[in-house]
Amino acid sequence: MRIDEVLGVIGKVEVEETLPSDIDALVQKREAARKAKNWKEADAIRAQLKVMGIVLEDTAQGVRWYKEKV
Repeated sequence: MRIDEVLGVIGKVEVEETLPSDIDALVQKREAARKAKNWKEADAIRAQLKVMGIVLEDTAQGVRWYKEKV
């Protein structure tokens, strides 16, 4: 664990465990696009979420998300 993850001061902050339904729907749609190897759509959805302040990280355990620190 890095110090910025503990303090939440650099780049991201911890958020509630559930996403609003509209954002969750976009995350699920992106996952479906990734499974279908539709990288263009998956990247477009990631960019849309980024504009909304949601950053996605693909990990071996699945997708992690956080709200971008303003």
